[in-house]
Amino acid sequence: MALSGLVHESINTQQPPEFLAYASHGVQDPVIPILSARESIIPLSEKYSTISYNEFNDGHTVSRENFQKLLEWIEKTNL
Repeated sequence: MALSGLVHESINTQQPPEFLAYASHGVQDPVIPILSARESIIPLSEKYSTISYNEFNDGHTVSRENFQKLLEWIEKTNL
């Protein structure tokens, strides 16, 4: 889970991940700008179906809506 994060440039993103991932970010995040998440996570979520990405109208927090989506993702991916 990557909550209000980004994928660091040192990570090799050319290979498909061997894990499922939930990532979310607040569009008003003053700590890690939304552009950082959009540039690093969205391309991966479009390339690999194992990565789920969501944006919320929040800052650097986990809103109730975000938490609910996370719980739904856990329930859906709990193999």
